[in-house]
Amino acid sequence: MQEKIFFKNSSGQKLAGVLHVPNNKKKYPAVVMLHGRGSDKETHDKTGFADSLMKHGFIVLRFDMPGCGESDGRMEEMTISSEVDSAKAAIDFLCKQKFVDSKRIELTGSSQGGFDSLVLAPKDSRIKALVTVSAVIDFDETFSKRGTDLKQWKKDGFSIIGKRLLKLNYSYVEDIKKYDMKKIVPKIKCPTLVLHGDRDETVPVSQAHQLYKLLKCEKSMHIIKGAKHNFEGNEIEERLAYTIKWFNKWLK
Repeated sequence: MQEKIFFKNSSGQKLAGVLHVPNNKKKYPAVVMLHGRGSDKETHDKTGFADSLMKHGFIVLRFDMPGCGESDGRMEEMTISSEVDSAKAAIDFLCKQKFVDSKRIELTGSSQGGFDSLVLAPKDSRIKALVTVSAVIDFDETFSKRGTDLKQWKKDGFSIIGKRLLKLNYSYVEDIKKYDMKKIVPKIKCPTLVLHGDRDETVPVSQAHQLYKLLKCEKSMHIIKGAKHNFEGNEIEERLAYTIKWFNKWLK
């Protein structure tokens, strides 16, 4: 069953989501999906992925970050802090649902959503397991790889970045500087699975290895051969298989 839902973050922005719920009336573990920059709850087969998790006995919430999809906000005002706050609000919403086992909450984030999940995980003890997919942990490297001129960005107050030509204010960069992943990631206590493609053209696979090295919790890493930043076809099935196996190990 799919249900359209809305909830608010601490700034009062209304966020749009879709809840995937198994038909049997009992409490289930729940998964929150965090999308990347320039994405939303519908892109890159998130519907199919959420349905597959649901069929394996998980409630799944996929939602649009502020300024994305059907949610309130402006894309150019995007910040990591706002997204992390919105992810926490998503968990708050789930924990109020009578069919959700609030003691079994899992988080999975892709690309920038992976960064968001890594920032939130050590702050929220309700998160019992984490899966990152193509997660960025070093924005300086990704900016450099794209040839982004940070000085010009600061001077202009905004920049047009990425394949989707997103307009982002310089406050986005200033906010990122708040997060030192070398200090944040080692504080994560929940079991964490790192998934990444070895042909990722956006976030180098070396960042997955950096992330894995920084993690001090129960951890595992799987590099998917041939996969680029956005998984396709059999790569999605491989991601699903590893994700379900990880969730079942720690949440069932």
